[in-house]
Amino acid sequence: MNELHSKKHFFNFYCSIAIQIFLCFGIGAFCFYGYLDKTSNNNDIKLLFWPFIGTALIFFGFYIIFDYTRKTKNIVFKENVILFGDDKFIVSDILKVNFFDKSFLINFKELNRPATIITFKNKKQIIIYDFAYSNILELKKYIQNVYLEQNLKIEPKDLPVESLSENIVLIHKGNLFISGDFIFLLGFQIFFGWLLFMSIKDSKMEIWFVLSFLWLYLTFHFAKMLYFFETTKTQLIIKNHILFWVNKKYLLKDIQNVSYENYYRRPQALRIVLNNFKTNEFYGGSLNSKNWTNLTKALKGANIEVN
Repeated sequence: MNELHSKKHFFNFYCSIAIQIFLCFGIGAFCFYGYLDKTSNNNDIKLLFWPFIGTALIFFGFYIIFDYTRKTKNIVFKENVILFGDDKFIVSDILKVNFFDKSFLINFKELNRPATIITFKNKKQIIIYDFAYSNILELKKYIQNVYLEQNLKIEPKDLPVESLSENIVLIHKGNLFISGDFIFLLGFQIFFGWLLFMSIKDSKMEIWFVLSFLWLYLTFHFAKMLYFFETTKTQLIIKNHILFWVNKKYLLKDIQNVSYENYYRRPQALRIVLNNFKTNEFYGGSLNSKNWTNLTKALKGANIEVN
């Protein structure tokens, strides 16, 4: 079997680091500029405040670089060994593999990211963050097919006898009109509608075109926070309150795992992992705790692992 090398994801890894570093170093430099600005009326508190905050942000930028590179090393899979950066692990020492685990990135609660965790007999672990590698599907399939051989081979699941009748559809959605994400989207439409009207009124068509593009992009972005779900005996169906044409269907027997993801200032999301390790996430902005609980029961009733 040929060896397999990991590949870093351009946007999720490199661009993510670049944006965070730019913010930390940029705001940090601005703080030092505020400290050195001779035209402003500096007082003693300001003189102490600006360099302290600027230094802290710049050090945090260096910490981001260190922590990202430390936790997302280059990986080389060979038939008998795994190279994780400069560390070498023997394949025969693998104790267990969890393809659907999570691990903290930069030790922040909001950055508890999906990951594959390989645990060895000496209790050491390799944590492979899903977001960081563009060929994550190849890496998981290599682990499954080469290292675990037939031990953890995924077989199609049989639905239990007590599953729903084919013609019964359970709908899992909340009240759209009291959803915080919908109220925000509505306020956004009113605000941008006013901006577009004023740009036409003032005959500033170049501004109107820019605002129209921005309005369209952000409308789709915020609408993607408002998915809801339906379950039948054999399918999980994804729909959207705003994007009414969305009607994505998954066969329950093709779903290996689902989990609920919580990101900073976003609604809870349903993360679907298929038997071939392909993943998708759908934000359920209108769902309340009761809706999520009913969805969990329906999925567990179809022998799907729910985290």
